[in-house]
Amino acid sequence: MNNKAFTFSLALAFGAVFMIYSYISSKEQEYKTKYGSETAVVVAKKDIKEMEEIHANSIEIVSKPKQFIEPGKTTSKDEVAGFIASVPIRKGEQITLNKIVAPGVKTGLSRQVSVGKRAMSIAVSDDNAVSRLLKPGNRVDVMATIDPPGSQRGSQITKTVLQDVPVLAVGEWVTTTAPRKVEKDDMTGKDVVRNLNIERNYTTVTLEVDPSAAQQLTLIRTVLGQSSLTLTLRNSDDTERVLSGGSTLTDVLGSDISRVMRTPSGQR
Repeated sequence: MNNKAFTFSLALAFGAVFMIYSYISSKEQEYKTKYGSETAVVVAKKDIKEMEEIHANSIEIVSKPKQFIEPGKTTSKDEVAGFIASVPIRKGEQITLNKIVAPGVKTGLSRQVSVGKRAMSIAVSDDNAVSRLLKPGNRVDVMATIDPPGSQRGSQITKTVLQDVPVLAVGEWVTTTAPRKVEKDDMTGKDVVRNLNIERNYTTVTLEVDPSAAQQLTLIRTVLGQSSLTLTLRNSDDTERVLSGGSTLTDVLGSDISRVMRTPSGQR
């Protein structure tokens, strides 16, 4: 009796599974007829910013009905990885060919320069660039130490010549380009990928300035040398322009200036 009940229950179970399977199959066929068969496409696994390099771990392959496939679809990670997003791409959004560009001139520094501004690089060291801890996107003030022509000893003046200046790049690290560089290893002959995001051996910083400021900086570094310029880092939220005069040795030493500014005996 128990065997008959078990067999009957098993038959009902199989019948139920068959009915569910038939229902699902019919629905699948209905959807395929209505929306088309599914096709594998590349979508963003997370939000990707404009001008950001697209890495393999930030994309995935999913299947979508033909009717929902966007023109210019990509179907493999190799078509996308290593390229640059030309527009912001949201998580789950299809990555199509019109949303990506190959690294090159169009993804370089020129896109980062505001209209009416100029990109200008100055030489830096640990001493005059906050120990080379600057990064693209920081904002800095530029100070210059000037020795006026024909001036006496100790008459140099240090003045803040530019304030709240955006840093576009440090060395080769630019926010709008893929932060990496492929170099040939001299020992092994193999290609080595160098991550520029963690580079601190840069010797130049590129600033965004207006044409007039570019002329001033060019004059200062040409006449006085690169070492006369110093960069000071600002808080990114601090946009206040401080009106202050230049500083001389008199400002620093006060009444003690006479102790170091004695007139040479031959000039008495």
